[in-house]
Amino acid sequence: MFQLKIRAGEWDTQTRSEIYPEQEMNVQKIVRHENFYRPSVLNSVALLFLERPVTRMPNVGTACLGRRLPEPGTRCISMGWGKDKFFAQDSYATFLKKVELPLVSRSSCQTALRRTRLGSFFQLHNSLTCAGGEEGKDTCGGDGGSPLVCHIGDEKDLRYAIYGMVAYGIGCGDRGVPGVYVDTTEFYSWIEEKMKAEGLSGETYTVDETVG
Repeated sequence: MFQLKIRAGEWDTQTRSEIYPEQEMNVQKIVRHENFYRPSVLNSVALLFLERPVTRMPNVGTACLGRRLPEPGTRCISMGWGKDKFFAQDSYATFLKKVELPLVSRSSCQTALRRTRLGSFFQLHNSLTCAGGEEGKDTCGGDGGSPLVCHIGDEKDLRYAIYGMVAYGIGCGDRGVPGVYVDTTEFYSWIEEKMKAEGLSGETYTVDETVG
């Protein structure tokens, strides 16, 4: 039987001799969204329940779960080990990289994507949102599923909340063409429901977004 594992705290994929060790553990249960549709990457979200909790370390932290998207233009961060040269065939990052991107409104994103090969009738599904559109700055192939996090609290606060996950893009780093992300705020209630079904509390990821 295939056993899925997670690794927390990874940075350099080419060595096991880092300052802080990564943590590997088995996934005990996977709960997929009932309406996941792979061809169009709709409702592309699942919860992985681990055999035991990860240990908080300098290289392993947590992000809160955002309830509603910040205003368009808010600068947020995504990260991953995807392509570090947009037009190369097999040039993937070995070190974890991050990129700062602005959130893009649903209407502006849909308009931009209609100018691509998706065509003038393309409809951006409500389970998706967008960020980016700046030349030379983007997530790319190999970054799928990577988080999109935004700063919360005051300027000195180092807390972040997750608002999206990399879904797909039309090209990488093309001016005016945002990347498409799963809108995790659309699944807040679904996540709460599934967590409660497993007897788990949401206190660890809940944030008061009216503060800061």
